[in-house]
Formats: sequence, C-alpha cells, structure tokens
Amino acid sequence: MGEDFTETYTEIALEQRLRTHVGTAFQRFFSDVMEKLYPDFQRVKPQGSLGDKGNDGIFLNGGTIHQCYGADNGHVQQAKQAAKKVVKDFETTRLARPGIKRWLFTHNLVDGLPDEFVSALLEVKALGAQHGIEVGKYGKEEFLADVRRLQPHEKNRILGMDAFHDDALERLPHSIKDIVNSIMDQVDTEEFVSLGPAKAVPIEKFEFNRIPRNWRTWLTAALQDAPIALDCISQHANPLAAGAVPDFFKMKYLEARLGNPSPGDILHKLHTMLVGGVRSLDTEGMRGYAGHVLLATMFESCQIFEDKEASTVLELVHDPAN
Repeated sequence: MGEDFTETYTEIALEQRLRTHVGTAFQRFFSDVMEKLYPDFQRVKPQGSLGDKGNDGIFLNGGTIHQCYGADNGHVQQAKQAAKKVVKDFETTRLARPGIKRWLFTHNLVDGLPDEFVSALLEVKALGAQHGIEVGKYGKEEFLADVRRLQPHEKNRILGMDAFHDDALERLPHSIKDIVNSIMDQVDTEEFVSLGPAKAVPIEKFEFNRIPRNWRTWLTAALQDAPIALDCISQHANPLAAGAVPDFFKMKYLEARLGNPSPGDILHKLHTMLVGGVRSLDTEGMRGYAGHVLLATMFESCQIFEDKEASTVLELVHDPAN
C-alpha cells in the first residue's frame, strides 16, 4: 500500500488510541508521544497528597505546561464539574509555577469539546491574559501533527500498528472475508433477497449527510479497495450473501439511527460492530481497515446513509459539528 494509505491508517490508529485511553492512561499516552519528540519534555507523576499541581507535563526550556483530560470514548461525565476543574487546575498551576508562559488544555475528545469546556477555556484564556500566560488547546489535530513526525518503529510502538508495505494488501481479502462470514452467521439468509446493482452515489452525499471530516478521509481512502470487498461478497460460499450482506448493513444502519445520533457516532457504532468490538487495532493491523473498506463500499452503494431521494422518507436532523 502506498503512502496515502499509511497516512490514513495512522490517523485511524491515533483516533482509536485517543478514544480508548481514559484518565491517567491518556496522560501516559500523551507523555509517550512527547518524550519521543521533545528532549526537554518532562512527564509529571503525582506524589500522594501533594498531587501534580495541575501539571501533567512540562517543557522545561519553554515554560509550557499541559493539563490532560482523558474522556472515555468521547463521553464527558458531569461536564459542568469537569469544566470547573479545568479552571481550578489552571489557577493551581499558575500559582505553583510563576514562570509559566504557555498553558495547553490537552484532551482526547476527537468529536469536539462540550460547550461547558469551551466556556471554561474562554475563562482561562481571559485569566491567562491578565498574567501574561498564553492559553490554548492540544487535541487530535495537534496529536496527529506530532505523531506524523515519529519514526516508523516509534509509530508501531506507540500506536500499536504494524509497518505497512505493498504486500499488506494481500491480507485485506482475508480480513474482509472474516467479517463477511461473521455477518452471514448473524442473519437468516432466507429472509434476504438480492437488491440488484449498487446505486450511483450523488457527488454531494458527504455534504448532504453531514459526514464529519475524519470519516470523509477514511471512507475516501478505503473506497479504493471497494472492488476487493465486492469480490469477497459475490464469491462467498453462500450464494445468498450478495443480497444478505447489503440488507444486513441497511438494517444495522437504520437501527444505529434510532435516537438521532450524529453521523460520526453512527459510523463509529457500525465500525465497532464489524470489527468485533475490539478497543484497539488488531494484531495484524488489517481488520480495522477491512471494516472501513466495507463501510465505504456500502456508503457508495447507498446501503448506509441517504441520497436526496431517500431523504423525503428518512428525514435527517443532525448536528453539522459532529
């Protein structure tokens, strides 16, 4: 596989790590990345009742301090209280470190910050301005920029992903077949009928369904391997797979839409279903990507998400920020 695939899978691997590293595990992950890149970075370990004085990592030469917040898969518990703690920790750090020049709220909220946190950051920014301290945030995009600078073996160690080469493509059909087999095990194939040729996808389908930017990147990259997925489905040992698999995706998509979740949440739920609920990349590094290939294939054929014609029946009301 080429450089574009490796870059895309790096982003996928990073997001999975951010989503699944909670609390102190997220702080350790952040420190692992920083230590590989910045010699003057110092991780901070709390000492009993003394704590860490709101300092989860410091750049000794530049006076920059990070405060880490690691949510569980993007879910913020007690947002108001957590936001108040952000402000309190900033004040604790400011008083404990008079020489601080820059303070960064470092988080794993890949789908965006709750409004309470935005308000807290604005408050901290105003407080920082009074004391000559630059206030900012460090999230997924900043993580990605730093992770891209890591050496391949460092990416493997930190992200848990294998190095990808052209021959890795040979493993993709096996991973897709495993997923298709698991789908066929879940359905009574006699209840499904072939849906016929895939429909053409409107050019504006990403915009119309408000697919978030990260998923647009992943689906677009994975779509190059859609022919492999179609071959795996059409050549399945069970001849009814050609109809059962698309209908399975349509059914699961409609179930995932219940409660009006964001498009990103729907895609994440479907992908988790496909890869078996694993919370990290698989050992071979392909099952997660195979899941994206199948989602991209079903997205293109309009088995998941709608075109404008379908929208007259299935009304979409989604938050464009997600």
